[in-house]
Amino acid sequence: MKLESPRVGVLHHFQRRSQGKIALPMNDLGRNLQIASRMAYIEPFEVMEIQTLARALEAQGRDVIHLEIGEPDFTTPRPVVQAAQRALESRPMFYTSALGTRELREAVARIGALLTGTT
Repeated sequence: MKLESPRVGVLHHFQRRSQGKIALPMNDLGRNLQIASRMAYIEPFEVMEIQTLARALEAQGRDVIHLEIGEPDFTTPRPVVQAAQRALESRPMFYTSALGTRELREAVARIGALLTGTT
């Protein structure tokens, strides 16, 4: 299997296969979404392209350590899963302010004060 450069985006691939007319399945009803040709000029999200290439190498039987997107190659440790479950069950989870929660800001301020020796 020939691997393409990470710079070759998905839309470039569809354009090459369809002579510039891009039609992607939109749903299970068979309707298609027509993508404007100018979309071919949008740069791909390179880290995902690199992950695609790495997975292709794995499919060929190569041993790959994934460092491309910061996703660990091990499962979440059980104590972390249990702590997350307890947190989800103990209080409602909603989006916070962009500044974070008051508790978080206060904790960061305390750590900052300890590290810098300020009050």
